[in-house]
Amino acid sequence: MLTDDEVKGIKESCDSGADVHAPLLLRWIHALVADRQERIAHADYVKQRVRQAFEYLTSIIEPKPAATQREEKQRARRARNS
Repeated sequence: MLTDDEVKGIKESCDSGADVHAPLLLRWIHALVADRQERIAHADYVKQRVRQAFEYLTSIIEPKPAATQREEKQRARRARNS
């Protein structure tokens, strides 16, 4: 992630209207893209873990429903075919 000083330097350079050296500008762009990708990856990971926790807690609170007739027929069919 970008440090506060790096962000401050980028903001000041953009606000001043001064010409920024092209390699420096490219370095900032790459840093910003990498920073965004890292934040998105972290947010996706957190979403996945929250989803897993929700599913786990739901399975504890709500008992699983009894097998439906369709599932029972499928099991019986599998047993016959075995």
